[in-house]
Amino acid sequence: MSQLTEGDVGVTSLLPSDTTKGYAWIQFAFAQPQTIKAITMVGGGNKGPFGLNGEFKDTRSLEISNDGQQFKWVCYIPASNVLQQTISIPATTAKYFRVTIKNPGAPFSFGAGLGGGPVKAPAGTDIAELVLHTGSRINMFEEKAAFAPAMELYAKATIESAVGIGTKDIVDVTAKLSADGILNWTAPKATGMLFVLVIHSRALPTIRRLRKQLVWK
Repeated sequence: MSQLTEGDVGVTSLLPSDTTKGYAWIQFAFAQPQTIKAITMVGGGNKGPFGLNGEFKDTRSLEISNDGQQFKWVCYIPASNVLQQTISIPATTAKYFRVTIKNPGAPFSFGAGLGGGPVKAPAGTDIAELVLHTGSRINMFEEKAAFAPAMELYAKATIESAVGIGTKDIVDVTAKLSADGILNWTAPKATGMLFVLVIHSRALPTIRRLRKQLVWK
């Protein structure tokens, strides 16, 4: 399980296909109920040949249970234009969280269509990451950050949350920016920080000339 949460998307584990049920699954079991607000997943999902046939949302799903026997469907985990996909979900509390992944089919092959013989389906699905988040996340932030071309972003809005960043926790580093566009600032120690650069449109020509850079101390 540690491999699924280490943050290295280049390391995968094979989740064998289940030929009886038609899907395999990964399950998280907790001694006490936990509340989850988002999921990050790398692996599985199917957008069809060349990504032209939609999202095939039903290839990955989240289910929950409190007894480990009877599970209730919560949501699909749609495939993305980006290898990693993070989705926000309504706050969901349970002791057992199960992600089901449909068995992968045989990959598309021009050779098979030209008489080259059938192509075998993979033995399973390579999974690199699967993380349940107790805190809110921006829905499909990987696409919104332009890691890959994406469309219909307004249809991928983040679920409303009462949890956010307090104004007292915002640090304005404008005064730390030198005239030549270099940021000289010693960041405080923290478990995690979010950096947001806000630029006025009138400053863009100057920024292009200066080719601003960040200098961390």
